[in-house]
Amino acid sequence: MGCHGSAESRAFAELDAGVPSFDGIELAQRVRDAVEQGQFEAFAQGIGQLQDFMGRSFAHAQGGKPYVSADVAAALHRLQEAGVRGCGQSSWGPTGFAFFKSAGEAKTAQRMLADISTIDTYVSAASEKGAIYT
Repeated sequence: MGCHGSAESRAFAELDAGVPSFDGIELAQRVRDAVEQGQFEAFAQGIGQLQDFMGRSFAHAQGGKPYVSADVAAALHRLQEAGVRGCGQSSWGPTGFAFFKSAGEAKTAQRMLADISTIDTYVSAASEKGAIYT
């Protein structure tokens, strides 16, 4: 799934001019500040805004949809309808993701998606130590 090579180059060259632009630097700074200040809601909202923009911008390369996988789109839509912010698609997909304030909220969301048998769901936690490369 997803673009690479010349198809990816074409997708960037054909970005949808009809998608309203936004200040990506300002948004990235808001997301960074939210992380530094421990403001989860502001972080999740910023990630959601970025993902919405990216999905609309590259829909032309994903069959006219913001997500490449219909099943992942259905799962993320269900989460968004339940009030979850910070949902999106990793790169060209098909992996979707959502951020939650707690493991309990994540597990509740995981149960909400249990009837979508075509996807696997995983709950993981952020590392407070950051990446360690060996």
